[in-house]
Amino acid sequence: MKNKSSSFAQQKYDSSNPLRRFFIKLFLKKVLVEIKKQKPANLLDIGCGEGQADKFFLQKNPGLKVTGIDTDIQALQQAKINCPGMVTKQASVYKLPFKSKSFDLVICLEVLEHLKDPQKAIEEIKRVANKAVISVPHEPFFSITSFLSGKYLKNFGKHPEHLQFWSKGKFENLLRPYFFNLKISFSFPWIIAEGRL
Repeated sequence: MKNKSSSFAQQKYDSSNPLRRFFIKLFLKKVLVEIKKQKPANLLDIGCGEGQADKFFLQKNPGLKVTGIDTDIQALQQAKINCPGMVTKQASVYKLPFKSKSFDLVICLEVLEHLKDPQKAIEEIKRVANKAVISVPHEPFFSITSFLSGKYLKNFGKHPEHLQFWSKGKFENLLRPYFFNLKISFSFPWIIAEGRL
């Protein structure tokens, strides 16, 4: 049963919809492939929420050193329960409390769509990391899928917390100036970007 006070992210992972769970699992597997390809000694998860994605990654790759940041202190407390070995910090992506190039890899999954200034976030990600894996909902497919599954009907499927709506072209235009070798792939209904910063 869903906790009414749980975040949208937590509700996504707790979904009772088998199709939604299927797509989330495919998405996490694809991100894990990218993480393993990079072979990071340490990883920063920006917007880790309750740590559900990190729990999946750590189960498949137990030696991974993960630090998670989020602005939501309650979510971070739950993340510590879900991932006891993970270091957590309350922080904003706009001002990461780490030295330059502190991490081999940053993952930033479904965060940029919530931000007023995603470019500033990318600049901070580039400052603290050598490589990144970043995902966003692929529009208009994400909203259409939400609408057809009966979610956010008043907004025609648009998530009420999303400030940005990303097509492949718009997402590439944001990231290309910061990446040496940007690669774009898809895991319906998300876009995944990875490469060296």
